[in-house]
Amino acid sequence: MKRIAEPRMVVSDGGTGFAKALKKAWPKAKHQRCVFHVFCQVKRYITSRPNTAAGAELYMLVKDLLKIKSPIDLSLTSLILLNIGTLAISMLMMLGPSYLITQISPARSIRFE
Repeated sequence: MKRIAEPRMVVSDGGTGFAKALKKAWPKAKHQRCVFHVFCQVKRYITSRPNTAAGAELYMLVKDLLKIKSPIDLSLTSLILLNIGTLAISMLMMLGPSYLITQISPARSIRFE
């Protein structure tokens, strides 16, 4: 592998020895597990007809992984709404405690006896 130029990313089936060999041969290369092999492993452990609700949900999530066509499979509308939602939540998390603190009266909160 030393004769081959170091790639940016390597996709593998997730075998135990591969990650160690990759770090030794190409230390800067990123390692990604093959989505199909992830699906096969989950299917092997929980079958295609899981008995529990959690197993069924996990199976559907992993099955949906096979439908992803790009690293970010979002429409422009979804992306804009996601950013607006993130901004709104961030603002609430910052302004909410500040508002509560302004409602505290120091004269009432500190009592001298």
